[in-house]
Amino acid sequence: MKLNKTLEMAIKIVSVLGPDKPTGLREISEKTGCTYNYAAQIAHKLVKYQVIDSKKGLHGGYLKYAKVPVSRLVNIFARSSRTSAPEVIAIERQIERLLDQISF
Repeated sequence: MKLNKTLEMAIKIVSVLGPDKPTGLREISEKTGCTYNYAAQIAHKLVKYQVIDSKKGLHGGYLKYAKVPVSRLVNIFARSSRTSAPEVIAIERQIERLLDQISF
């Protein structure tokens, strides 16, 4: 099973965020190679599901909460009623390999 692009970008976005200093959307877009609008769409969904936090204002941006479980991202972006348990496990393994490769 192949990772969907949105899940892959969500992982990259979460990976570039820190817990202390907000990261702006333009910087997220540059670091992940994601378009600004697509990054905004994914970030909005991550905020909605309380995976990341957003701060408004001049020095605003996005912050990562404490460690984000991979299974949470899978449930938000890749899970459907037709996804079987073995498929979810395969997706989680692919995500772990992707996280090992990411270095910003």
